[in-house]
Amino acid sequence: MADDPKEGATRMCERPSYTINIADSVFQAMQGKYFLGQTKLLLFGDGGHAWGGLINPPDSQVTLFINIFTVTNYSPYPFVAQIWFNSMITGPMTISNKVTPANFALHPRPKPRVELQFAESIPVHPTGGVNPFSRIVAPRSTMVDHKSGEFILPPGGSFLIYLVPPGACLARARVAFGWWEVDEC
Repeated sequence: MADDPKEGATRMCERPSYTINIADSVFQAMQGKYFLGQTKLLLFGDGGHAWGGLINPPDSQVTLFINIFTVTNYSPYPFVAQIWFNSMITGPMTISNKVTPANFALHPRPKPRVELQFAESIPVHPTGGVNPFSRIVAPRSTMVDHKSGEFILPPGGSFLIYLVPPGACLARARVAFGWWEVDEC
């Protein structure tokens, strides 16, 4: 039996189905759940350390996904950036005011529930938690690490970048993050 020519013509005029693939970070940004932020310029050395980190408060009701982090070394000396999960640092810290949602098309602009905090010239080290790896940050350069949401922290978790000074020399650096937040079920 032959196909009806009119039926074939109708099928050819239908719109084809297609799939669009986008990065999860783009999808989260479209929903207003992706944020960017940085510390102020941090000074450390001569016995003092610095850190910048994302702190997910226990009552945030969001899960934190780390997408990218950077450490910019403005100094002529290399230093070590230690990565810490779920550790604590006692002492004074500051909540960064240099945080923004990535999607400026949304009104009102979303606000993160995760806090970007930092401290400089402190004599203390992280306690508890896990230090799974460290990076050497070359002089006058930026270390960039893309994680694509692979680091996942529940409420009460933290992700710190602890800066170890180059001996007695003073160093200057800035820490920055890109992350998204997903509401808990």
